[in-house]
Amino acid sequence: GGKFDHADRQFHSLHDTWQACLNASGDVRELTPEFFYLPEFLTNHNGFDLGVRQDGVPVNNVGLPRWAKTPEEFIRIHREALESDYVSENLHHWIDLIFGYKQTGEEAVKAHNVFYYLTYEGAINIDNIQDPVERKSIEQQIYHFGQTPTQLMTKPHPQRFSSKNFLKKDLLNSNVIHQRFVVELKCGKLQFSDLPNPDSIEKFSTIDTQKIITVDENGIIG
Repeated sequence: GGKFDHADRQFHSLHDTWQACLNASGDVRELTPEFFYLPEFLTNHNGFDLGVRQDGVPVNNVGLPRWAKTPEEFIRIHREALESDYVSENLHHWIDLIFGYKQTGEEAVKAHNVFYYLTYEGAINIDNIQDPVERKSIEQQIYHFGQTPTQLMTKPHPQRFSSKNFLKKDLLNSNVIHQRFVVELKCGKLQFSDLPNPDSIEKFSTIDTQKIITVDENGIIG
């Protein structure tokens, strides 16, 4: 049956994990979505026996940084940081590294974003390996150390608007239709929005997903 990893290799402290990522080139981690919405993932709610580290400290709840007193506070601050202007102005650089043009090739080398060759998609075809020992070794490498994501873009990702830059835009002078409609609905509320002026028709959904209100560029409701 399955078992937990060695206690010293488990995720036990945010501070120690952060320091390892900064200072150990072989320590590669994934920032999972749970860091931004699920405080429970930081607690050993089920009371599992996760082992004892070499320093004699049992592995239990994940140790929090000093600026967060509870898992809930940690998640709240993380979410605020994710939506901050600083992150909005710099998030595209991270996208370039993980999914974009800096993931592979010369740009990856310039950005010091190069990993072991077996982590890259398409680097090796396991089905073509005849030696069972070599095949097992490669499978274990991929299983334990992971793979880089699929490269989605080959050009720089555009920068996201921060709130201050978005508010500076002159929306009233942009190519947007501003027109008010009064629509009587028996099944829910219509969510209104400013309409861009594309050739295609914009669609707005009511609470009932089976009923669609469409508004074309001429302001005609269909």
